[in-house]
Amino acid sequence: MDKTSIIILNWNSADDTIECIKSLEKVKGNFEVILLDNGSKNEDFIKLKKLKTNLKLKLFREKQNTGFARGNNIAIKHADKNSTYYCLLNNDTIVESNFLVKLLETIKKNDMIAAVSPKIMYYSNPKIIWAAGSTFNEFTGRATLRCFNQKDFSEGEKEVSALVGCCMLIRKHVWIKTKGFGEKYFAYIEETDWCFRTKKLGFKLFLQPHSVIYHKVGMSTGGGYSPRSIFLLVRNKRYFIAKNSHGLQFILWGFFYFIEVIARLLLYNIIDFEKSMKVVQAIFSS
Repeated sequence: MDKTSIIILNWNSADDTIECIKSLEKVKGNFEVILLDNGSKNEDFIKLKKLKTNLKLKLFREKQNTGFARGNNIAIKHADKNSTYYCLLNNDTIVESNFLVKLLETIKKNDMIAAVSPKIMYYSNPKIIWAAGSTFNEFTGRATLRCFNQKDFSEGEKEVSALVGCCMLIRKHVWIKTKGFGEKYFAYIEETDWCFRTKKLGFKLFLQPHSVIYHKVGMSTGGGYSPRSIFLLVRNKRYFIAKNSHGLQFILWGFFYFIEVIARLLLYNIIDFEKSMKVVQAIFSS
């Protein structure tokens, strides 16, 4: 039976991580859990060390927060060499018992399916969809969540243009071929970059909506409306455009990027001019 290594990162949120791992205890299948503490405070790490579980769990620790991108790259190096799949899973999620079985059913249908994601519901409102995969627009260079904030509805498995890093089941050999996440991103858009590069190689990305998890959205960065989230999202989009576009596409993506910068600064209530300028300065000096 193919083995899966489930990869979880923790950063100063041990209680969420423990709840996530406890939900994995009811999941059937041949899998291990690789838990990387990403530079948390000592008291947080101690909670993880005291965790008792019947899962095959390996706990490792980094001295500093290496970010989501590099953290996953590091954690995967500790995975069992016999694993066929890697499942990246946010620590602020709860999974249904069949989430892994359903993901595996889909990815095994076609050797060109590089990765598959579940339907992701809000933890705080489990009848509302947070994301059912993602949609990448080649014209604007933007990735947007599919079915965002919609009421739950029936949908079959389907190919999508991008996935959400909150949970992705990935073929090991594809991860190796793509060299994992781009570590310059730190957090946010690294999965969009990975999906874009993976599709350029001819692989497919799929959504399996009968696999379901529940997400406490934005916990690790202070929520989607925090200045840090805005900084990372906007800075990383600049990285993405510079790395993946050229010619007319670069001009188009750059134009829509400029609009997005303005929109984020306005919509996320950074209306104080001085604060706005500091955020912009930080983005373009990094």
